[in-house]
Amino acid sequence: MLTEFNLPPSTSKTHRKSRTAVLRWRPWGRGYAQEMAGAAIDRADRAGTDRPVVIMTDRTNEPSQRVARKLGFAVTGELQRPEGPLLVWRR
Repeated sequence: MLTEFNLPPSTSKTHRKSRTAVLRWRPWGRGYAQEMAGAAIDRADRAGTDRPVVIMTDRTNEPSQRVARKLGFAVTGELQRPEGPLLVWRR
């Protein structure tokens, strides 16, 4: 299942309303995440927007981190949350 939603504007002046897609699907390990993320990134690139494409992964989720690396992303920060930190990836 692909869930798409809009995040509310941040209180920071540097963040704007974002279009966000989250992949939640049980058959992991079959390459679907990389295919879906790659298609979403291509769509964002074709849209010609100045908004950056950002990936966030759980710090302990190595499969998702491998997908981010294969798509040309690198860790640029960390977001702290009660459930555990998220790594922030950008191209």
